[in-house]
Amino acid sequence: MTEAIWGVVGLLVGLALGWYWTNYRMHPGMAKQLAETKVRGARQKQETVAELDRRGRELAELKTTYEQEHQAAAETHAKLSADLAKALGDVAHLTEKSQTRGSELQRAVDESFREVGQFYEIGASLEHAAEAFTRAIEAVESRLLVASKRMKELGLSVASPVAAVESPAPETSQVPPPPDPQVQADVPLQPVRIKSKR
Repeated sequence: MTEAIWGVVGLLVGLALGWYWTNYRMHPGMAKQLAETKVRGARQKQETVAELDRRGRELAELKTTYEQEHQAAAETHAKLSADLAKALGDVAHLTEKSQTRGSELQRAVDESFREVGQFYEIGASLEHAAEAFTRAIEAVESRLLVASKRMKELGLSVASPVAAVESPAPETSQVPPPPDPQVQADVPLQPVRIKSKR
């Protein structure tokens, strides 16, 4: 029984030694793995931090570019709005100016037409006056011809129109002797006609 006890004790001691030896051999490998894992983790951490920094710088650059472009777009929009407002003002001014000039030209044309109408009225009045004058001359001539013929029939002398105009008035109240009827009869009266242009 004592030998059995010592055998069990030896077995336990052997197991303990084997376990210790196994742990001793495995422990440096685990430490090395842990160290490599730590190194890899630190390296990955550095890479991650560097990547985050790079991404942060890119985002900052993108933000700056966006702000600059946004500011440039706002300035361009303001400039375009000002140019558009100026163009609309110029168009309104030109429209008003053209309307004013159109009204002035219309008034000038109307005035010219009124003046032309007045000229036409004056021409028509002159034409009517010429016609009336011609009719009056014809009436006077017809009366003179009738009177001259009647005087010839009565044996009275008919004075020549030219001689009547050129002969001076008598100084005294005595009536001059009548001229020769044969001479006066040879001077016919010519009617005067005035033709109006139409």
